[in-house]
Amino acid sequence: MPKTSFAVQCPECQTRFKMRDKKVIGRKKKCPQCSAHFVVRPESTADEFESVGASSSGGSSLPPRRSARKPAKKRRVVRDEFEDGPATGKKRRSKKREPEKQESKVLLYVLIGMIPLLLCGIGALVYFVGIPGSGGGAIAEEFVMPEEYDTWGTRDSNFQFQYPKGWAASGVKKRASVEHGSIKISAEDSLVGSLFADISRGPGVIGEKPERFPVDDVHDLMGAKLVEKHPDWSEVDRDRLKNRGGNSHLSEYTYSTFFGGERKGYRLTLLNAKYQLNVLLECDADEFEQVKPLFEEMMPTFGPK
Repeated sequence: MPKTSFAVQCPECQTRFKMRDKKVIGRKKKCPQCSAHFVVRPESTADEFESVGASSSGGSSLPPRRSARKPAKKRRVVRDEFEDGPATGKKRRSKKREPEKQESKVLLYVLIGMIPLLLCGIGALVYFVGIPGSGGGAIAEEFVMPEEYDTWGTRDSNFQFQYPKGWAASGVKKRASVEHGSIKISAEDSLVGSLFADISRGPGVIGEKPERFPVDDVHDLMGAKLVEKHPDWSEVDRDRLKNRGGNSHLSEYTYSTFFGGERKGYRLTLLNAKYQLNVLLECDADEFEQVKPLFEEMMPTFGPK
């Protein structure tokens, strides 16, 4: 016997289920899924899902059920994405970075164009201001001996000295520096000569005047370190300086700077039982003769507090 079951679909929740008794066609039934009441109209047979005519159902057949699954989106193929078409699968290089490359090239050209301007600016600065350590520029101020002096010395430093008032001075406990134009004065309290300082406190030979003091050895030791820093360093010994700080050794030196200029000055070493003091007073070589009286006036002021 042919099967008499038929499929019914709830119009509210779209649930499909089977019914066996054809007598219920045209009657109202309750949906077992959503409990909604609807008029039973056959959709199709359970096995062949054939439409039931209007004569047998008393009405028009229901439309076929729509699938709940959404159709897959088709991938949009851009023609420029491939070199030889989608069949080859060879991707063409992205063109998004081309503007960035153009911008970087423009920036490079701008920087190259600024180099001549920068060189001109440096040349003008050297002409009017001068290279440090080269004797000044085209416009140089004439040196004038100062009339007033200040005293340098921190509360816990072992030494002090006088320097022209208004000049830039800085320093800490064991190190001091004064600068003005090409002039630079530095003093450093070092421990290198501490052993020699102890020797200097010992008794001398009665009735004899020693030709060499411990301060001379310390002076030579510090001079060797300066030669390592400036290979062309040269100096000439001068007389000992009468200084309240103890024995001293004085020499006059010259050396070349990194920019090709020449510096000249005095190197003073002081040694006593309390400290070993290394002093450098220098300026550009072509200004040394003008500044030398100032150096000779300042050197005797270096000593203990």
